Formats: sequence, structure tokens, C-alpha cells
Amino acid sequence: MEIQRIIRNGVFVVSLIGRMDNGGIAEFENVRGTWARAPVILDLSGLEYISSSGLRAILRMKQEYGKGNVVVVTGSYGLTRRIIRLSGFEDVFTGFSRSNDFGAAQVCAAVPAAK
Repeated sequence: MEIQRIIRNGVFVVSLIGRMDNGGIAEFENVRGTWARAPVILDLSGLEYISSSGLRAILRMKQEYGKGNVVVVTGSYGLTRRIIRLSGFEDVFTGFSRSNDFGAAQVCAAVPAAK
């Protein structure tokens, strides 16, 4: 799995590309510690597949990183979207319909961090 990171309008945008299975999860968790302490948009539009372990890794990220930060998950399509919907994860995360909607980044930056 490839992980791309950029900061845009004060929001940390992390794009996951490929398959988030056991190999990708280790990389995701290793890289996660290097993220800026800012609102985060986790862009899943490049994911072809996400395992249940991948969903747990994203949930752990939200629980740990999301304390005092806004975390938005966006851009899930196809099989990834279906897995997220069937697992009930849509109710756990704030999301936007299009990964290239960087108006979402502005909205995310404007929302006060959770306390």
C-alpha cells in the first residue's frame, strides 16, 4: 500500500492507495506517528480493498489521533465503500462524497477540534 501525505489549507490530507490488508496496516501504523497535529482528511479513493483489520487500524487511528483533532474519512468507492457500509463504519466517521472536494478541507479546518 502507498501512503501519500500533504498539508493543504492547514489540513493534513493522507491518501491511501492499493490494498489495506495485513501488509498495508503495518505501514499505516508506522507512518501514522509522523503526522502533523492538525485536522486530518483520510482519503480512501485509491484503496482497492480494505480488510477488517484495516478498518480496525483506521478506528484505532481515530481513537488515538482524533483526541483533540478533527478526523474526516472520505473517498471510498466500489468494494472499499461496500465493506465500510456493511461494517457500519459510515456511522463512526465524518465523511464527504468526493475525495477531490478540498472544500471539505476548509470545512474540516473550520470545525473546532473535539475536546
